Amino acid sequence: MTDEVAPLEPGKVGAEHLDVLIENTRMPKSDTSKRTCEALHDYFVYSMPAAQAIEKAGFTKAHFYRAVRMIQEKHQYAAKVSRFYEIRPAADKKKRSESKAGTAAESDN
Repeated sequence: MTDEVAPLEPGKVGAEHLDVLIENTRMPKSDTSKRTCEALHDYFVYSMPAAQAIEKAGFTKAHFYRAVRMIQEKHQYAAKVSRFYEIRPAADKKKRSESKAGTAAESDN
């Protein structure tokens, strides 16, 4: 599996997409990680220049770019494994749960 996935581009990432990637990191729940998440949102979602996001968060370039690299790696991994999964619309999920509930009620009778 050598296909390279295009990297995330600043200003072209939705907040929910970034939040899912962040959730899959080992980022501790601390004030620093909260500021890191905000800096990542500023950069990836709101297209804030990296230098400005770094200054706003009060980080070093190394800290910021380590977080960016971590998100890019999570993005690469998620994109590569996504081909093995089928995403169903939420409406389908609701229908399946209603169907299961109906089947369970019928078996109780």
